[in-house]
Amino acid sequence: MRKSILLLGMFAATAAMAQKTGNPTKYGKTITEADLKKHLYIVAGKEMEGRETATEGQRKAAAYIENEFKRIGLAPGNNGSYQMFFNVYSDSLEKASIEVNGKKFDMDKDFAVNMGINYSATIPARDVVFVGAGVSDSSKNDYANVDAKGKVVLVMPAAPAAGANNRRMSYAVQEAAMKNGAAAILVVQNNFPRRAMNLKGNATINGFRSTIFPNTFYISEAVAKEILGADIDAAKAGTLQAKSYRTELLLDFRKTQLTAQSSNVVGILEGTDKK
Repeated sequence: MRKSILLLGMFAATAAMAQKTGNPTKYGKTITEADLKKHLYIVAGKEMEGRETATEGQRKAAAYIENEFKRIGLAPGNNGSYQMFFNVYSDSLEKASIEVNGKKFDMDKDFAVNMGINYSATIPARDVVFVGAGVSDSSKNDYANVDAKGKVVLVMPAAPAAGANNRRMSYAVQEAAMKNGAAAILVVQNNFPRRAMNLKGNATINGFRSTIFPNTFYISEAVAKEILGADIDAAKAGTLQAKSYRTELLLDFRKTQLTAQSSNVVGILEGTDKK
């Protein structure tokens, strides 16, 4: 929507310039502080409700911009329409739970989930395989001599170096687990408890994924200790070797994919000599 606001100002000036040639300074003066402030205060006003994608506020803002395009003489840019509609998708979390040896843990207090990557599934696992930092590349392979196929793996990442790309490191862990056939991933983190998770995921324009990663649960040290027992200290120190633990683990994750509609607002000003 911000881009549309800028375009609105530019189109106003361009509309005048396209009628005839002349001193650009004259037409540049048509972009005024008062005019820009007027549009800004309207689209940023309470009536627009924040203009979140695929909401009533966004639709109000789109209608306002469409009317402005009409007012300044722009032609509709999408086969006779000023708006170009498209679907957006978002996930809504229904349930997420972890149970270890009959002990239930609480979301936000002891675990969190990756709603964008995870898919709905109930995973009852008898074995959990500890695989250190959970990386597998040319420099280090924590999966060497480990049979992780069809197993839940437990990962305790090393503290990230200064300036490290944490998002890329997270994907590296997921890629390694997928490559080695893991059914799910438990990633130990130390920032628990944490604030309540947003039960609605981010909107995306693609409801399908090209890569399906194993379900990922971020867990506290308390959950990890329930699995590793006395080995938790060695795991934290980075001295614990890959090892399988007999555990009754129940992972449950359920979500619903919501489909909504949003739009771009498109106006066209044809050139006079070059269309």
